[in-house]
Amino acid sequence: AYRYAKAEVFLLLGYLANFCSFGVMVTISNQFIKLIVERDIHFPFGSADEGAHGTFLGVFLSCIYVTQTLIFGVGVVWTGWQYRRWVLYLSEFIWLIMTLGIAWVTNPLILIGMAFLLGLQAGHSYTSSLAYSFHVPGQKKGKFVGLHEAILALGPVVFPPLAGAIATRTGDNRAPYFLCAGLTFITLVIQEVVFQVFWIMWKRKQNRAKISTLKSPPTSPTNETSSTVN
Repeated sequence: AYRYAKAEVFLLLGYLANFCSFGVMVTISNQFIKLIVERDIHFPFGSADEGAHGTFLGVFLSCIYVTQTLIFGVGVVWTGWQYRRWVLYLSEFIWLIMTLGIAWVTNPLILIGMAFLLGLQAGHSYTSSLAYSFHVPGQKKGKFVGLHEAILALGPVVFPPLAGAIATRTGDNRAPYFLCAGLTFITLVIQEVVFQVFWIMWKRKQNRAKISTLKSPPTSPTNETSSTVN
């Protein structure tokens, strides 16, 4: 019972992490170019023409996705990260700091380094959500994998419109990243609340089951009669 309950609660934590990380990822993919152009961020080598901004964004996003893909492989080979919520929370905290960093950092090489850290968290959250979908007991693993993908897709539905609206409202192209950092922090808080509430409810359920077992009358042995077959 404990193993099954642990799988269920970590599945919820993985869903929340995945929802948040992919929402932020799509926001960065679509809106970071505005900051790059505004701050004239490009690599120190090569030409500094108009295409340099797009080149930087392409390399930046490639670093994120390459790292994400590598983390998928690491997650298969090494399973020590499973059922350790501090690992999940740490990766999300790094994500939060990197999201804030995008709003302030202008050095292109530092930003590329940050991209690798963003990819680490994106890979970890996706791997967590998918892995725990297969760990849930029962025969409906396909259902939970489908929910994993559906919840993942909701992040890009929610985050970019909010980010675009706040950028338009404030006239500040950094605003989307402040928003994403705030939503990441809220996700962390919700995850911990979900974890604590889940375990409180589970422990109460287990205690009620023990009390019910103690109160139930003992079963009396039945006298078995033998019958002969003619």
